[in-house]
Amino acid sequence: MRSTTPAARYVTLITTRSAMPAVCSGQVYGVGAETGQAKTQAGQLLAEVNADAERRRAATHREVDDLTRQKDSIASHLAQVRQLLPGMNAVQAAQAKPAATGDPDK
Repeated sequence: MRSTTPAARYVTLITTRSAMPAVCSGQVYGVGAETGQAKTQAGQLLAEVNADAERRRAATHREVDDLTRQKDSIASHLAQVRQLLPGMNAVQAAQAKPAATGDPDK
């Protein structure tokens, strides 16, 4: 039996890998298939996360729109009530004035 040096084994290994790229790429050992499967799963997970984020964004946008409509409606009703009671502002101002001066008799 012939003994080979580490350098000779390295040269043999290099030439063998360049001659058989499919074997050296890890496909024979299943590494390439696992990597491809992991990339596929990662892509699917990323697509699911993006879809979920878009659904949440759209739902939040609808909720903000709804709350804005409610606020506008309340502001409109409040303006109508203020128009119906024009003297209320004068009465409130008169009542607040003695409290601001601190005069207990008024």
